[in-house]
Amino acid sequence: MPGADETIGALYRAMLLREPEVGALAHWRAPLEKLGIEHVVGEFLRSSEFADKIDRFISLYPYDLAAAQEIETEIGSQFLAQLWDRVAQTWTKLGDDQPYFSVLTDPQWLGLTEQGRVEAFYATGESDLRRLEAWLARNRVTVDPGGVCIEYGCGVGRCTEWLAQVFREIVALDVSPSHLELARRRAQDRKLLARVRHARIVGPADLTQLNGAGFFYSVIVLQHNPPPIIAAILDAAFAGLKPGGVAYFQVPTRGGEGYVFRAQDYLSHSGGGEMEMHAIAQQTVFGVAQRHGVRPIEVSADHYTGRLGVSTTFLMRKD
Repeated sequence: MPGADETIGALYRAMLLREPEVGALAHWRAPLEKLGIEHVVGEFLRSSEFADKIDRFISLYPYDLAAAQEIETEIGSQFLAQLWDRVAQTWTKLGDDQPYFSVLTDPQWLGLTEQGRVEAFYATGESDLRRLEAWLARNRVTVDPGGVCIEYGCGVGRCTEWLAQVFREIVALDVSPSHLELARRRAQDRKLLARVRHARIVGPADLTQLNGAGFFYSVIVLQHNPPPIIAAILDAAFAGLKPGGVAYFQVPTRGGEGYVFRAQDYLSHSGGGEMEMHAIAQQTVFGVAQRHGVRPIEVSADHYTGRLGVSTTFLMRKD
């Protein structure tokens, strides 16, 4: 086992790319011995000196010079219908097998049945509401609490009850019957059924349910749909927004390394049944929005897909 001084010296060389300064070894001995290596490494990670060197270890903008990805969004109605069927089949299965884990893919939510853990799961929706509130506040965007909030991809209702703190009427849409049933039970338990209408959406005809929204909300949902469906959902959402209505949504705008989407190839080779991650080009999102007089207020990369491609949050308003 290396001694304290040897460990500290190794941290300086590996993380700060230099030898320890005079007095550094003595400074770090006590924290290392009393608080452990994790504490000391954490202090190094949070230091301004490490922040200045982070680009030597990892690129914060790995796609700055990347070429465009081939992502097909405009396809024939026959292919589009097959894509909708595939999504419905996949998410019906996921909802039946692991309804909570399929919403938040963290191992702690596998096989969730205990009441305390269920409450902990639903409590995670608060952070999504706080983030939404921060986005609205810094952009001085006000929403009408009396307007209809359409939540696309409500899942088991993880965020619905939190959105109900802002909006008096919510239309909660999802493709999975099992998810919707759990969402209804949760709304009933929270005494929200009078204010929340749940509905299944399984094809293009169902997108008319996005009409009349004062607010459109969708987070960690669109990415599980093939790009042509993402485009169709956004087209319907923007068309359905009332004048002055606001859209707040997240979607990957660049897939992981080597991501390509061609509808015919996808339908020929993908068996379905498993959770998928898709992306849509940012310029496509802007093009769809422009057609409906919807303009961006803030657009920013987010953390929702980790380091897999680029996930982006949009805040937009209809003129």
